[in-house]
Amino acid sequence: MTLIPKVTRHRFAITGAQGSGKTTLAIALYEASLREFPERCALLSGIGHEVAGKGYPLGLEATAETIFAFGAAHLRRERECISALVIQDRCLVDLLAYARVRNCLGSAAVELLEQLVIYACSTFDAIFYLPISEATRAIVRSSENADFRAAVDGQIEQLSRELGLVLLEIVGTAEERLAAAFAIVRERMRS
Repeated sequence: MTLIPKVTRHRFAITGAQGSGKTTLAIALYEASLREFPERCALLSGIGHEVAGKGYPLGLEATAETIFAFGAAHLRRERECISALVIQDRCLVDLLAYARVRNCLGSAAVELLEQLVIYACSTFDAIFYLPISEATRAIVRSSENADFRAAVDGQIEQLSRELGLVLLEIVGTAEERLAAAFAIVRERMRS
């Protein structure tokens, strides 16, 4: 097992339901960060493909095993990334929201996941929340329907209130979202 070297890091995550624009914002935010802070940043993305590639069902078909596979992948990638600036497409907030909507974990497992979320969120400089918008509401995914996506979106907002998580809501066009998020990244990197 590799331990995380002690480095000063700035970590930013993007949370939201499937199809809300997380990956688009994560990539754009990474590219903008790379231009301004070269050789110092990393993008953590592709976690859904990683878990699906191991044969776990996603979305409406997700099982407790899927939730645990995602949890392990989240913790592993966060532990192993040692860049000074980390942009994460997805975080444990998403996972807990999915677990609650799927209702496939026992109460002790949900409580463990809640505690992991609270701890992990305390390590981020900011967590950007992308709510489902009119533009993204019509997006269709084979593993999720509109009602499921809306339920996940609602759970993210509820988790923020219940667990005292500070999620920075980012709305607008793709360009407006990037400008708002990057202004926060730039400010935190320079402080």
